[in-house]
Amino acid sequence: MEHALPGKPEVLGLASHLDIDADTALGICVRCFMWFDQQTADGCAPITPDCFDRFFGRAGLTDGLISVGWLTYDQGTLTMRDFDRHCSETAKTRADAQRRKARQRLRESTTAPDCDNGHAPPVTKTRPEPEQKRTRKEPDPTPSAGALKSGGKKGPSVFENLTTTDLRHVSNLKAWLAFQARSDSPLFSLDELKASEQTLLRVVSAACRAIEVGDRPVRLFGAIVGKRDWSKITNTQEDQARAMIAKHNTQRRKAEAHNDARIPNG
Repeated sequence: MEHALPGKPEVLGLASHLDIDADTALGICVRCFMWFDQQTADGCAPITPDCFDRFFGRAGLTDGLISVGWLTYDQGTLTMRDFDRHCSETAKTRADAQRRKARQRLRESTTAPDCDNGHAPPVTKTRPEPEQKRTRKEPDPTPSAGALKSGGKKGPSVFENLTTTDLRHVSNLKAWLAFQARSDSPLFSLDELKASEQTLLRVVSAACRAIEVGDRPVRLFGAIVGKRDWSKITNTQEDQARAMIAKHNTQRRKAEAHNDARIPNG
């Protein structure tokens, strides 16, 4: 499990979708990853969302994992995205190989050549590696999101765990807004978020702008939101954001109605 998993926007987005706390959502995610690792070879499981939800005892779980970008469902098959990178035998083999190489380098660094007999250690002929051309990396003129909040000083940023995938999902952006509101230097306070939905619209619009024109979407998103430079957002991007929010609200209401229908009347 990645050390950054507990604070990932996907986990927070799932917690928001299921209306549970983040620690409970983290435990559910770990169970899901273990299930895919144990029951599938390629991350594809012939199982329906209802069956998957019943197995884990959590209605709406599949919809939540799909909304944060960790699962897809098509023609009766649930698929875990990026399975090869996290859970496949190839990933395990790669991790084992990295650990073996690390142990080998440690042994070589602590073993001195034997010169007590007056002979130099044997020389192994190796083919010289081709000289690589060094290129000077030009500084990035765009300020980091952390610098926007700290006046240029280095420090943790509320943007540092965001990914391009997060910018494509309203649930992830809402979870990020709640996360940053509880940070030491929030961009938007909880009172500001509760008072108006305009902030959510602007943030989602900024995400649309960043994905459309930026080769580094998260960096551009941080620059727009960190400076509250809403003038860069076009009417088309704002309309796109409105449509995304409307779709998100519709899916949430359907999930809530589905959960209510599954609860027996007392």
